[in-house]
Amino acid sequence: SSVPSAKAKGLSEADELEMLVKYARQERDPEIALELWDEVIALDRSTSWRSLCARGNVKILLGEWQEAVSDFEAALPYLKEQRG
Repeated sequence: SSVPSAKAKGLSEADELEMLVKYARQERDPEIALELWDEVIALDRSTSWRSLCARGNVKILLGEWQEAVSDFEAALPYLKEQRG
């Protein structure tokens, strides 16, 4: 991954998560973006529906259709919970 190590920078877990989301959103290479979203989801214990949908969109770009559908399906309970 081309992202600087958050641990090496001494960042808190919340700051590391924020940094990874920023890099994932800006990354133009879908394979690197996918790695970044994987890291975001692994770090984010609440697993935001936005992160799952973002990773699903990257998987579509990579032609990983079934995996994308799985991410979108996994996002639904979080979205419903947030919307009440």
